[in-house]
Amino acid sequence: MDAVTGAICGKCERMSRYIDAEVLKETFNSSINTGHESFDLSAICECIDFEPDADVEPVRHAHMKWYAMQDVYYCSCCGYMTGEKLIDYCPHCGAKMDESVTG
Repeated sequence: MDAVTGAICGKCERMSRYIDAEVLKETFNSSINTGHESFDLSAICECIDFEPDADVEPVRHAHMKWYAMQDVYYCSCCGYMTGEKLIDYCPHCGAKMDESVTG
C-alpha cells in the first residue's frame, strides 16, 4: 500500500475511511441521554470525524494469468505464482479472483 495515497497495487486512487455505524449510533444515544450534546450539523460532523475507524480491509480484485515459459499461473495483483488456475482468492495477497480478463 502506498503510504501517501493509500493506493493498493496501483489500482485504487484512495482508500475510504470506514466507521462502525452501530458504535456511532451508541455515541449519539449516550450523548442525548446524558443531555450533554445538542446536535447541530457541526456537532454531528465532529462526532463522525472523531469516531474511530472500523477494522476493515479493502477487497482487491485480480485474475490468474498464464505464464507459459514456467507452466504456472500468477496473480495479476501481486505476481504470486501457483500451479492452480481456478482459485477464489490469492493465497499471498488475498485478492479476489473475479476480475474480468480483457485483451
